[in-house]
Amino acid sequence: MDIQWDILVVQILNFLIIFFIFKKFIGDKILTEITEKRELFAKLKNLEQECEWIEKNAKEKAAQIVHEGVEHKNALIHDAKSLAQQQQEAMISEAQRRADSIVEQAQVEADLMKKDLTADFADSVKKTTKLVVDKLVHDNAQLQDQYLDTLVKEASAK
Repeated sequence: MDIQWDILVVQILNFLIIFFIFKKFIGDKILTEITEKRELFAKLKNLEQECEWIEKNAKEKAAQIVHEGVEHKNALIHDAKSLAQQQQEAMISEAQRRADSIVEQAQVEADLMKKDLTADFADSVKKTTKLVVDKLVHDNAQLQDQYLDTLVKEASAK
């Protein structure tokens, strides 16, 4: 096998010419594209990490907001229960006061009615007795009055 040096040199020169032409016109563009793609992939990876970080923070913040909302809700419910309890106590107190007032007024009215009935009873007894005594002791008016006063005192004492 003989090496043909002239063909080998021509082939090497052809290869070098094509290589330099390729490098000059196409190779730099491809190298630039490859570099840009690598940078783009690096940016995408960074963006993916940043998105994961943002998502994690958003979930934490959402959980915190929900927790604060629940605490606020519980505080509002507690305040509402306290206010309802206070209003209930005020209403019960007012009702008790009114009931006491009604009972007191009824007691006063009952006492007045008792007094009126006692007074009417005493007058009725006086009149009836006066009629009876008038029939019995017709002539002596002073004796009649004394007898009536004694009867009224005895009836009132009972």
